[in-house]
Amino acid sequence: MVYGLTIELLPLPLTGFLATAILNLSLWMKDDVASGTPRAFVYLTLALFLYGVVRRSWWWAAIAIGLTASFYPQYVIVEGTIAFIGAGVTAYPGLARRLGLARTSPERGANREMNRQAVNTVNAITGSIVRFWLSLWAVAIVAVLGYALTSGDYGETISLEQARHAAEFWPRGRSQFFNDDWVRFWLTGERSGFFPDRLPLFPWLGLLLPLTVQFPRIFPLVAAIDPRSILLRWWFLSTVSLFGLAHLLLFRLHLPSRYAHHNLKLLLAITSAIAITLWVDGLWRWAQRRVGPKRRSLAMMGIVRRVVGRLLRGAMILSVAASPLWLADAFHPAYQTGGAPEIYAFLRSTPIDTTIAGIDGEMNNLPSFSQRSIIFGFEYAIPYQLGYYLPLKQRGVETIATFFSGDRQQVANFVDRYNLGLWLVRRSSFQADAIRQDKRLGELVKSDFQADPMIHAIATAIADLEAGRVPVLAADLDRCAVFSHADLVILDAACTATAPKT
Repeated sequence: MVYGLTIELLPLPLTGFLATAILNLSLWMKDDVASGTPRAFVYLTLALFLYGVVRRSWWWAAIAIGLTASFYPQYVIVEGTIAFIGAGVTAYPGLARRLGLARTSPERGANREMNRQAVNTVNAITGSIVRFWLSLWAVAIVAVLGYALTSGDYGETISLEQARHAAEFWPRGRSQFFNDDWVRFWLTGERSGFFPDRLPLFPWLGLLLPLTVQFPRIFPLVAAIDPRSILLRWWFLSTVSLFGLAHLLLFRLHLPSRYAHHNLKLLLAITSAIAITLWVDGLWRWAQRRVGPKRRSLAMMGIVRRVVGRLLRGAMILSVAASPLWLADAFHPAYQTGGAPEIYAFLRSTPIDTTIAGIDGEMNNLPSFSQRSIIFGFEYAIPYQLGYYLPLKQRGVETIATFFSGDRQQVANFVDRYNLGLWLVRRSSFQADAIRQDKRLGELVKSDFQADPMIHAIATAIADLEAGRVPVLAADLDRCAVFSHADLVILDAACTATAPKT
């Protein structure tokens, strides 16, 4: 789809290939596609929408809007904004040209001499195009309204004021958004910044396309760029506009970076492919002039062609190979490898309604690898919808407090409240240093929000362990164990709720 879209704008196979290759490199720098989450599909549906509008195929564009609404509804707003801009540009071409959103017509003087029939024809065509854009805009509005009216199962969205006072949104939190470094906050932040945080070098070359097209004498292939490429400006305008709007309406439109990062990965892939094609063509023409008509031969030009091709391939390889020089985690699709297959196999043998609790990082893997329910896992603690998050956070607070509690009645109450079947325990967990070194617990306890209930529960656990208090679960490691492997132990929850017989 990206290939087809690109060659509509510059009809050369090389351009389509480069756009596809560069986008592929960009996507595998991160886990967008590998995650299989809704954002994995946005590149396909957005490219299909853009292909539909470039080809003036209403049905393809409308189908793309419907698919986007099904997979990643936020981007219906992007598609709707592009359609709205298209309608405005078509309806008010003079204003659009002054704003740089429409190409300047080379025949403006001749237009004054058009006869009435020609004027009527132009007006009819313009009206048809306006209806094309407005109808797509209407489809987008219906799709957004449909999503808004059917997505209230998880309660209200967290407000800006609530987020400012929540540890989760600050450094060391699960969903860090705010940052005292304003450059990072606005430009490179994973959730708040404008620019994608992990890209190879090649896509950034697309930033030079606006400059390149200003020199058609050096790069004659500029003349071959289709006038429909003005869509790229509308697309970029929608990106900037929605990024700013998402910041103004935090977090009602979800995260601002979502409106910039995905758009820019696809947009930069296309613009960099066009720019590179122009440069290669310019270099080829320069080489032809240098060889001269008398000395020109197929052999000589073949050598030049091979040199240019190898330079291009070498540059792409260097772009990838050098990425770790400025990206610490380049090519990080975040595939998860389970570290306790024996534990997963045992849990799969338990009744399917078995519920498990614990604080170890392996808890996050159990739903996928064991197909069993858990009480709480940090990876699932996404704090944007309060109806979902607040009960889950309360479960997390209670899990941490009970896990390290020396009060057997507290353990019994927890087991009864959640109908708990099993505990997953790491023997080394009952040490204060182990908590401090834990990926999540250790980071949270360093937060400035010490009054937060979860952080308070972690700090209390550390203090109790340092004071020598023995948690109930630590005392029951041998008595209530039903399975163990390496440092991990599975405890029968009902056993831990009852005192040992004397």
